[in-house]
Amino acid sequence: GHLASWNYFMSLRTPENLRWVKAYKAWCAKHGTPDKQCVTDDPMMHAYVHVHLWAKAVAKAESTDVDAVLRALEGLEIDSPVGKYKVDPKNHHTWKPVYIGKIRPDGQFEVVWKSKGWVHPEPWSTVTYPSRECDWSNGGKGTYDLVEGKHVWLSERK
Repeated sequence: GHLASWNYFMSLRTPENLRWVKAYKAWCAKHGTPDKQCVTDDPMMHAYVHVHLWAKAVAKAESTDVDAVLRALEGLEIDSPVGKYKVDPKNHHTWKPVYIGKIRPDGQFEVVWKSKGWVHPEPWSTVTYPSRECDWSNGGKGTYDLVEGKHVWLSERK
């Protein structure tokens, strides 16, 4: 059969996912959405998690000020349908598990492989872009390129 790699499948059997899917299906039923159309997926799960990450960072910062929220976000952890998520303190990308699933006849996935834990986010391939960085810690601005030895945003590149 066909395989797919994603950070989330609706068919995951984690306690958090079972609760989340059950709550979503209840919402669908309440709003008249047929059960077959009531499906969760990777982008939907990430939107859900990232809104909750933002809310937790706002609460931690006690502010909606962008810089305060960004500082509060660094290293933040949150429960999610796939288990714990963690925001990398340097590049603001998320540590998360990776799954490989075999597509079932019903359109869902049977997980055939799972990473042993969180996978460290690498925003840039060091092979393709050896000079690019993404370090937002300690006042960094996630520079994207080096021009004549200086860190430059791509939009400033001449």
